Amino acid sequence: MPANEETMNCSKARHYLDLMLDGELKEGLIPMAELHLKGCPSCRSYYDAGKTLNQMLGMAPEAAFPEWLHQRILHQASQHEPQRIGFARRWKLQTIPALLAVAVSLYVGALMGVKAYAANTQTYATEATQSTESYELASFGESLLMDLDSNNGGYNE
Repeated sequence: MPANEETMNCSKARHYLDLMLDGELKEGLIPMAELHLKGCPSCRSYYDAGKTLNQMLGMAPEAAFPEWLHQRILHQASQHEPQRIGFARRWKLQTIPALLAVAVSLYVGALMGVKAYAANTQTYATEATQSTESYELASFGESLLMDLDSNNGGYNE
């Protein structure tokens, strides 16, 4: 026998038995509970009393719902119906401004994105032009001034 089956106390077993009586105990735990039932007369009588109670409750007639309570619920529901309909109308009217706000924010965001993209493109074009001009200033004929330094005993040797 595994150690957890040997050491199951009555409190834990009764919890399992309650779940077993309700049909909610996991299938893997049922053998543990049944093993405890075989060795514990106190828990066996607890389980038998629970089975008897379940049988008695199953045979009991179902109580009729009081008519006065039914009428009271219907009356209160009819009083709250206009409020519920008003809330639904307000909710529908509140969705229109919310949808317009979302549409306007998307439009404004798109415009800002286009302007930011155009500004970045213009900045990159300006930087490219400036780097081309500095490249042309640093060149002499077909070779660069930097190439002349490295070919004539510059720093890189």
